[in-house]
Amino acid sequence: MSQQATLSARFTFRSCTTPLALLALATVVGCGGPSLRIMAEPADARITAKQGGRVLVEGKPSPASVSATFDNGPISLEVLPGPSISERYVAVTRTVDASQFASLPVVSGETRSLTVKLDERDFVNVVFVDVVIDPENGLVGLASRARAMKSTAEEGGRPPSKIVDLDSGLGLRGVAISPDGNRMVFSLATLRNAGQIRLDDSFIASPDATKALSLQKSNLRAINLAGGGVEQLTTDSFIDSDPAFTSDGKGILMASNRRRANSADILRISSLARGGGIQDIYTDRTRGGRVANISQGASGLTAFCLYPQGGDPQIWTIGGESGFPTELGQGVNPAISPDGNRIAFVRDGDIYVMNSDGTGATQLTFDAGQILRRTDEFLTKNGDSIERALWTSQRKYFQANSSPAWSPDGRAIAFTSSRSVDSDGRPNEDIYVVNLDGGEPRQLTTNRSTDRTPVFSPDGQSLYFVSNRGGNWAIWRTPVADR
Repeated sequence: MSQQATLSARFTFRSCTTPLALLALATVVGCGGPSLRIMAEPADARITAKQGGRVLVEGKPSPASVSATFDNGPISLEVLPGPSISERYVAVTRTVDASQFASLPVVSGETRSLTVKLDERDFVNVVFVDVVIDPENGLVGLASRARAMKSTAEEGGRPPSKIVDLDSGLGLRGVAISPDGNRMVFSLATLRNAGQIRLDDSFIASPDATKALSLQKSNLRAINLAGGGVEQLTTDSFIDSDPAFTSDGKGILMASNRRRANSADILRISSLARGGGIQDIYTDRTRGGRVANISQGASGLTAFCLYPQGGDPQIWTIGGESGFPTELGQGVNPAISPDGNRIAFVRDGDIYVMNSDGTGATQLTFDAGQILRRTDEFLTKNGDSIERALWTSQRKYFQANSSPAWSPDGRAIAFTSSRSVDSDGRPNEDIYVVNLDGGEPRQLTTNRSTDRTPVFSPDGQSLYFVSNRGGNWAIWRTPVADR
């Protein structure tokens, strides 16, 4: 984002010819020497001028006038967009020294007028609902705000292909692609009392925005990737989320509260037709836990995350040769490899891989602590009041690296990471790929919008992901070359 001002200068010298004029200029700029009149375009801006540690004017509406003597060094200007234009324009800083001042054209008198034209933002702030798991309350909505670039293209590259727009304000959780690559399934949640909540800056700035928001329902939807409309797969006021295709493509697994209120179990529905019945796969009646992040490998082995009551989240498997539920250790976001032999997961914000029996855990990323500290520091020092309030209330849900997804050949893992930063140093979610044989993760998306939840196409040629680029949430597809 350019922070350079587009400047045009017009200088008009004025003389103090009356006592009233002398008094006025002495008060504002000091009569008896050249003065600088600062104008802003658009006009709703606030101007601050400093010189040698002294404040000449502070937060003054445009125009503002200051004495243009340089005995104490150059004049530093900061022009901030006012409330009515703050979403469209960015602040501009400028330093004017004696030689710059002297080189500007003279119109008349000793007053010179400098017009500072603010740059339009190349991004917008998108308010939305983020759906996360709260250990005590299950799936909840978080009021969130994320930066979205107006351009949909990657930096220095072409834009990806948009697959489907997502309903504004709805919380997406989980994206899955059928084994034949023809169909995609995802879940979208609706807030309870959604008609009473307007997701905008006024709400995001209110105390209610820092509280967990109750979900009314979450249903599964499907889209034909060859070019079809969105189909509603599940209905009613249940919480159905985290969909995953079975390895044969005939079924869809989901986490749902249809069997136990205020909880979530693994259920199966047909992927071929609606209304085909619901089958129980795993119900955690003894521990009272909640399941999430379901995936199934070629052997039929299903991996999932279990949130037990009063305990840390754990990685479990069910099915396969043994058929029995098996606990593998602590972690979240499990994703089983296509052949069913390994499981990628997240522990303490870093990506790991282990064998499907829980042995041989290997760490693939090592920067979760650094990302958390950098995010903490930036938002504490540079975030606005809204960002700081949201970060304080939602920090416990933050994952530096998350959502691992296997490449079809099992050689690489794509994941969401906050390791990248935008042009002003703000942490930003992008999609990265890391090879299992080692090496640094490679950044796939560079748009500086919020990119998350990657999924490989079955042929490994494309990567699907969720992004707010362009200002609206949508699912996109981008080619994957030279992994």
